[in-house]
Amino acid sequence: YRSMLLSDNARNAPYFRIDTKLWRFHYTNLWTEYQDNQYHDGPMGAYQKKYGAFHYLSYSVTRRLELSLFEAIIWQGRDSLHTRGFEINYLNPVIFMRPVEWSLGSPDNAMIGTNASYRLFDHTLCYGQLLLDDFPLDHLKARDGYWGNKFSGQLGMKTWIPLIESADRQPEAEEHRTGIVLQSEFNFARPYTYSHWTTKQNYGHLGQPIAHPLGANFFEWVNFARYHNHRWIVEGRYSWAKFGANYNGLNYGQDIFIPNTNYVNELGNYIGQGRSTPLQYTSVTLSYL
Repeated sequence: YRSMLLSDNARNAPYFRIDTKLWRFHYTNLWTEYQDNQYHDGPMGAYQKKYGAFHYLSYSVTRRLELSLFEAIIWQGRDSLHTRGFEINYLNPVIFMRPVEWSLGSPDNAMIGTNASYRLFDHTLCYGQLLLDDFPLDHLKARDGYWGNKFSGQLGMKTWIPLIESADRQPEAEEHRTGIVLQSEFNFARPYTYSHWTTKQNYGHLGQPIAHPLGANFFEWVNFARYHNHRWIVEGRYSWAKFGANYNGLNYGQDIFIPNTNYVNELGNYIGQGRSTPLQYTSVTLSYL
């Protein structure tokens, strides 16, 4: 339901996309143009631009198992010296852009991630994601809560319970038949994940995160039950989240639009630090397609 890598949560943005499918591989190249609403060219000027380059490579290992690699680079269109614009070096369509970013002096915001899904049974899918923003190994091994240990993840399961058997047994056609869909998903993000030393390079667009809408420094548990009967759909949802909000003017790592150089503690950071804020959401909807 969520994506810790790249979601459709934020407002629309111009993009150019290439999809390549070969044998069991599916490779996606995506270049986007974002805007930063904290910087603009004068009172009547336009918001300054920033750009993103994304690579996503999926491999169907077997009929049931699929593994994917993800990487992203976010860079600002303007710095203090000149208008940088679109960095042509990131037009490189080959995955693993980190060496390219390093060759430019590591000025930009780079992230890598992985996605995995496994069809446990014919109608049950298990899936997960892991995104690494910054991951200094020494601090990870020490488990000292270093502020720069920035990562997020997801674990989920989705199952389809058919109520009327059909000759069409393709998994992608399941939700168009009569039956029940159950889904449960757990998401989390460490403090300061997706942020950067400048908002011109953070993981956001026009004041909204382009991954999870809560930004960072949170746990979330989302559950769905959907009943499909041809064109009729009844859906129940319950979600629970807990995040650590900022207070007293201190940055505890939830708001990705605050530069992460303004962290509270160098060590001892944990998910939910700050003003502990629970969030619950319950809904029942009836729809006809």
